[in-house]
Amino acid sequence: MGSLKSAAGARKTAGPEKTATKAGSGPRGLAEHLLGLAAAEDVAAYDAAALRLAAELAERAVARHRKGESVIAIDTDSGVSRQGRPLTVITVVNDNMPFLFDSILGEITETAGEPSFVTHPVLAVQRNKAGVAEILDDGMVKCPHTAADR
Repeated sequence: MGSLKSAAGARKTAGPEKTATKAGSGPRGLAEHLLGLAAAEDVAAYDAAALRLAAELAERAVARHRKGESVIAIDTDSGVSRQGRPLTVITVVNDNMPFLFDSILGEITETAGEPSFVTHPVLAVQRNKAGVAEILDDGMVKCPHTAADR
């Protein structure tokens, strides 16, 4: 990431139907990466429709990402709710930078309170001229792990 745009430069959207990219037009498979490592009890607090909608919002943000830039999408009228309470969905997409996630999460917590659900996938992607075209794999370093009785 070359620079992080301030929250003042973030694009706020009025709802899922008003975002620039159509639903499902982002890279496929993102939902699995978003939820794959999340704690089961965190995921269980949301119904399938809310999780699907949140993943679609994230897909749109990921699709807009360009190498060296950041995308900050703040969907205040996201259509996502938990236990009948509407939620703001914040999606931040950037090139992998150690400690940036913690800094962003700290700012959100300080200004808006503790988030109710957070995921942090690191992804390897294929790009085209429009942005991210495909998710290739999670970008985490794979280390073979074996356990043996001693």
